[in-house]
Amino acid sequence: MVETTIRAVPAATPTLTNTIYINPLAKRLSDAYKDGFSIESTSQRTFLEILGLLGMGRKSQKVQVRDLKFHPMPAREEVEEAFKDNTALQLAARDSIKNDTRIFVEYEGRPIMLRATAIPSFLDRLRISGDVLSVIPKEMLAKHLNDYAQFTSGTALLIENNGKGEALLGQKYKLTPAEEIMDEAAQFFQGADFEKGLYSHSFVSATWRLGETKVQIPFDEDGNDLVFDQTVTVSTSDNGRKAISVVPMMQLKGDSMGLSYCLPLRMEHNGKSGIEEFHKMLELIDKRFDDTSLFIKQLLDIDLQYPANVLLAMFKFLKIPGKYGASVYENKKIMWSVQTHTAYEVYSALSEVLSLILGESQSEQSLAEYRERFSRALKFDFEAYDLPGDYGYNDRFIGQKAV
Repeated sequence: MVETTIRAVPAATPTLTNTIYINPLAKRLSDAYKDGFSIESTSQRTFLEILGLLGMGRKSQKVQVRDLKFHPMPAREEVEEAFKDNTALQLAARDSIKNDTRIFVEYEGRPIMLRATAIPSFLDRLRISGDVLSVIPKEMLAKHLNDYAQFTSGTALLIENNGKGEALLGQKYKLTPAEEIMDEAAQFFQGADFEKGLYSHSFVSATWRLGETKVQIPFDEDGNDLVFDQTVTVSTSDNGRKAISVVPMMQLKGDSMGLSYCLPLRMEHNGKSGIEEFHKMLELIDKRFDDTSLFIKQLLDIDLQYPANVLLAMFKFLKIPGKYGASVYENKKIMWSVQTHTAYEVYSALSEVLSLILGESQSEQSLAEYRERFSRALKFDFEAYDLPGDYGYNDRFIGQKAV
């Protein structure tokens, strides 16, 4: 694969508009101001260069919250008049209008467009919430935010990047940039195969393939060992709203779309976070793989008398929506009947839930969140919920030991 070279022209304030683009992939970065911007690469070098360039214009500054002034977004036909002689701001404003971001903020006389993903952090800092905020007129919304800002003392960290405000965070918040995280991970995984990198403003991830491992089946000496591919996915967000996650995954060899077994590691962006702490997380990966193998062996060795009821309790424990879990549960309830099945088979039924999710959503962030949610079931107390009874997916008390 031909590597991409990206060269930036020196400027007083580095931005994507000061960049010479050498091929169509790199040229796409000129759209990075858009809320829906995302880009993928299967080349580690290209991915790291893209992250480096996207991070060039990041600016974090402490602001007095009470000095923030919120304004309703102008109508699309009023944008040019509202932001005269500022083409970049006009582009950002039109994109915000397209994404139904109904307000922008002004600080020290400078208007700043906001990403849709930035709004929750502004509401958090102003201690304001409620469903009504999404439906009240934009003029009233701006007025309410200004009123709350006047009574919010102290400073906050305003993060801007790629042409828009990305977050308003607590003053003790410490953002570890995505490009630094991925650079450190790439050095740690030297020699491993880079599988894919994904960037969006709300989710940045990279996956490395490490090799294979075997798990012996304890109750069948003549049976074949289970062979798993080992991968590690590192993810965060460019605006710091998502914690830094390291997810060591084990997936049955040849089953690329199936269930992953993992025990994630997480680190919040705060005063204690940083590259040194992130490196310590990476050093725990081998232990996580060993622990996952141990859990799989334990699941293989647990026989359940009422596996369908255990499956339902597990779905409830994981908060699997009925549109995914109900049909899987009903099918297993019929198939398993009164037969004994292992906890491993019950856990593996999550692969059918994953198939339904894959058929509906192509969002890498959504899939990653479901995979991490599934990982919690490796520590689920399967035997405690091996109870008799006839239940439906909407039964409120299924999964409680006293039922």
